[in-house]
Amino acid sequence: MTQSKFLPQAFWAAAAILLSGTTVQAQDAEEFAGKFAETYRSGGYDVDFGPGEVDGDTIRYDGVTITLVGAPEPSEPMTLDTTLTFDGVVRQADGSYRAESLSVPDVDLTAEGVHVLMRNLVIKDIYLPAEIPDGFAAALQMAAHFSAGPLEVSVPDAGRFAMESFTSETEFFPAQDAAVLERLSAVTEAKGLEIDLSTVTEPQARAVIDALGLGQVSGEGRQVMSWSMDDGRMQVTESSITLDGLGKLDFTMDISGYTPELMSELSILQAELTALPEAERRSREEAMGMDLLQRFTVAGLALRYEDQSLAGRLLDYFAQAQNADRATFVAGLQVIVPALLAQSGSATLVDQAGSAVTDFLADPQSFEARLAPATPVNMLTLVQTGDPEAIAQMLGLSIAANAPAAPPAETAAPPATDGGSAGRR
Repeated sequence: MTQSKFLPQAFWAAAAILLSGTTVQAQDAEEFAGKFAETYRSGGYDVDFGPGEVDGDTIRYDGVTITLVGAPEPSEPMTLDTTLTFDGVVRQADGSYRAESLSVPDVDLTAEGVHVLMRNLVIKDIYLPAEIPDGFAAALQMAAHFSAGPLEVSVPDAGRFAMESFTSETEFFPAQDAAVLERLSAVTEAKGLEIDLSTVTEPQARAVIDALGLGQVSGEGRQVMSWSMDDGRMQVTESSITLDGLGKLDFTMDISGYTPELMSELSILQAELTALPEAERRSREEAMGMDLLQRFTVAGLALRYEDQSLAGRLLDYFAQAQNADRATFVAGLQVIVPALLAQSGSATLVDQAGSAVTDFLADPQSFEARLAPATPVNMLTLVQTGDPEAIAQMLGLSIAANAPAAPPAETAAPPATDGGSAGRR
């Protein structure tokens, strides 16, 4: 290659390196830790890293102490006496930092008989801005990926809880490093859930577990959500837990008013409340509660249960406890439940819930309660209404049993082609 051709190429290569970022230096370990701590503080935590060491684009810290800020009661610091490794660390030209990942050594310990196992804890696509803005936005944009697993907690005579993997993926709009975050969407999954109650020794609990056949339970969990920063609209289109062979419970919602600014205000107020006398604190908390109700609106809520066998097992168990057969026990419930609902003061609730409960008890397949107001309803308006039937009408209450699931609600988050960024480097 001739010198005349090489020089322009070398120039542009050097320019690209300078614009994209520079490798970290020894002094960057302290600055990076400071920005990480400042970003995390906006989310309500104090983070204090131990001594840092730089090796190429890797920074290792000898331990970390995390303390919850602004808790009603003094919070005990949590210290992790282990090495935290940030790989792929780059200091950007504007003073911000990127890191490909943070990894923590596996945890496998037993204390007072309790065994805790945590493997493969990794946080990926980390971004720390040059100037940390006030509020929670920086903490929300800090990482795009979290994963761990397997995870396990075993307690003597009380059982074992484990999961094969836990992951959370977040996409940012317009981008993770945007000066103003417009919205985000996230998918969180817990796979390979295992609940082992075979070691429970408490006699009454043991009898119930054996009668219901719950000694070994497996399943999974999943949540899909989107969140708009400007109006605080949060749409959860799925938040489910499935227990294999037993049933599935799913919660969805569409609310507005939950903004990062509100989160910041609550954090500051919580810190202020801790210093007040009890009487004054209670008064401020009541006022704060009314203010929260004024800010929140509900556009939709739903809770749906799909049975596989759990409802039948419960009916058989309680029928046996009453020395009755299942048909007789169910017939009694079908009389008692509508009578109890009649005390609510809402004809809509009595009509819909009474009918749905009767149908579900006779043939347990699914049960769903849904709020679908014609227009979003302010929470304070609901509280001030007072009339149960008027509230049911305002919220568009509907209750059904053994009906097909409603189609999923549309989400506010645009498709990835709209310029979203999942930790784009």
